[in-house]
This record gives sequence, structure tokens and C-alpha cells, in this order.
Amino acid sequence: MSSGLKNDLKNKASNQNNDYISNYNTRKIVLKHQGVKLDEKDLKILQALDLNAKASITSIASELGFSKEVVNYRIKNLERSKVIKKYTVITDLTCLGFNLYRLLINLYNISPRIEQDLQSWLKRNPRASWFVKLQGNWDLALLSWSRNPLEFQAFYESLITRYGNFFKEKAFSIVTKILVFNYSYIHKGVKKHITIGGCNSRASLNHVEKEILKLLMDNARMSHVDIGKALGITANTVKYHIKRLEDSKIIKGYKLVLNHELLGFEHYKVMIQLSNLKKKEVLKSRLMQEPTIVYITESFGHSDLEFEMHAPYARFVNEYLTMLRTDYDFIKDFEIIPTTEEVCINKLPF
Repeated sequence: MSSGLKNDLKNKASNQNNDYISNYNTRKIVLKHQGVKLDEKDLKILQALDLNAKASITSIASELGFSKEVVNYRIKNLERSKVIKKYTVITDLTCLGFNLYRLLINLYNISPRIEQDLQSWLKRNPRASWFVKLQGNWDLALLSWSRNPLEFQAFYESLITRYGNFFKEKAFSIVTKILVFNYSYIHKGVKKHITIGGCNSRASLNHVEKEILKLLMDNARMSHVDIGKALGITANTVKYHIKRLEDSKIIKGYKLVLNHELLGFEHYKVMIQLSNLKKKEVLKSRLMQEPTIVYITESFGHSDLEFEMHAPYARFVNEYLTMLRTDYDFIKDFEIIPTTEEVCINKLPF
């Protein structure tokens, strides 16, 4: 390819990408259904929660110049309309000695009843920490927190014994690091992330701390008083244990979970193979700047680098990758996988 043509493609892809982002700025996001539109106040409140999911009503009101009553009413309305799905805690279980294993599964000749039974079994199994339904070459992606290969092997063999006849193809990898980003696409360039993985210390959990984590997984905005009532302990005791979990880096942060579909976005997973692994950090730095990317995953096994994106439509993903391949000739291949449903996320293995 000539250098002139290469530059033309690069400029075209870059301009198209900028056009897509500008068309999805915070003043133009609207809900696709339920007849509800987000106005300036809604968006500012979502932005505040996106940056700090545990921010109090009082602090949000003070920051934005709204009354506490307005903030409380609008948050409740965003929750009722399902724009806000939940608030959760981000944990790093590598600090407890766990490793993260991943399976991609292509299902074969499976009936709806058996597929539902498979999903129910995974939901009940503490080793199935996270799994989603996919389209294309893969039907399921499954993550498992396990302390060692033998523990994962026991889970894997149990899964295969029950449902292996319906698995046409499997791909295995070990995840070493996940970067979890805020919803930068509802902001004006505000992008931050939390890193899961690579913890060098080894902490431990007592029974109370395990129960606190379970409650925070379901609702990270749950007050110390309410957690204490649920567990039969004082609010000060809850505060002490949460601080210990944060200091030991088991709790890495707290996250707002938005319904991206209601905001007009689709979820895509992209798996990249590189011809030069030494260039991985260069590509990762570029990906970290893209507002629509919500996860970057480092692993070894099936792919060299992965990211997940909330895109306005499929062409956005294809043209973004065209731009990347034009800029980085060490991208050997990639696979785009639409995500259709997050069946189970952030389940603790205890």
C-alpha cells in the first residue's frame, strides 16, 4: 500500500471515529424506549455517580448546585426506568491468592431447555464468577476465580461431564490483568480506570468481610447502618472492615452500572492477535484513550490483547479497528464478538 493511500485511510477512519463520538455526546444521549429522555440534570447526576458510585446525595447536590430533593428524586427515577442497573464493588481477588481463568464456548445441537439448565448450573456454581452470552463464533464466555489450576480443573471437568456433549469448540486462557473504565462516553473527556490483577500481597478474609462484600456486590451504595442491620453488627464495625478491605486492595473501587442499551449503545468484545508482543503497551495506551472502551483485558492463551466497547452500531467497531490496523501494522488479526446478555457478573467464589 502506498504511503499516500495509507494516510488517506488513516485520516478518513480518524475523522469518522470523531464524528461518531460527537454524535453521541452527553447532550444528545436519549433512551431508545420507555419514552424517557435524559436532560442536562440527569446527565450531570450520572456523571457524578460514574466518577464516584458511593457519592452521597448531599455531596452530589453540593457539587452540582442542585437541591438534595432534586438529586434524590432523579436518582430514584433513573433507577426505576432501568437506566441505572445497579451499583457494585470492584474487587481484586488476586490479593487473596486467586487466579482468573477464562473459557470461550461454542455450543452445538443444544435445546433451549438444556441451555437454560446450563445457565442455571453456572449461576449456582461459585466457580462461575462471570459469564455472558455471545454471538458469532462463540456462544458463551465464562470467567472463573480459582486458587490454582487443580481447583479450576475440578470445575472444568464437572462442567464437561454435564454439558460437554453440547460443546463444539472451546478456547482456554488465563487472564492476568483487567482494566475497568468509567463510562467516558457520557463525559467530556473524563476517563479513569481501576486495574484488577497483579496483586503482590496476600490478604485474608473473615466471615464478616465475606458477607459485607456480598452485600456491596449487590448495592455498593448500601449504608454502613443498613449493612450492620443485615449482619447484626454495628455501623462502626462495618466501617472498620470496609476500610480494611480497601487498605488491603481487595476492594479496588465502586462502580455505577448503566444500561448501555437504553443509552443507544451495543456491547462488543474484540480479541486481538499481535505479530510483535513488545508493541502491546503501545496499542494498550491507544485503547485507553478511546471513550467507548469499557474494559481492556490482558491474557495469554487465545488472544494477546482484548477490549470491550459500547458502540453506537456495528460499523463503528469495524471502522475503529480499520483505523487501528492502519496505525499499527503489528495487529496480525482480530475477532469481533457481539455480547448479547450479561447473565452473571462479579459473583464471588465463596
